[in-house]
Amino acid sequence: MVDLIRLLSGQMAKSILIAAAFAYPLAFFINRAILQNFAERIQLSIVYFIWSFVILAGMTALIVGWHIIWASTRNPAEALRNE
Repeated sequence: MVDLIRLLSGQMAKSILIAAAFAYPLAFFINRAILQNFAERIQLSIVYFIWSFVILAGMTALIVGWHIIWASTRNPAEALRNE
């Protein structure tokens, strides 16, 4: 079970980091361009992006963890019998 956790969480961590590396700079520049059109302006802070990454990583960890526990407690013979 430990190998399964390491395998799946490692894959998800790589996917999240790659997605964040592309999405966050793009979101920053798009949001900065959109916010320039408003009379009341706010400053974009890196804190917003850090919190969104923490929430994203937490939700992903919960979902992947739930799937790992679900898959490790199932009987493989039952899954093969139903296919």
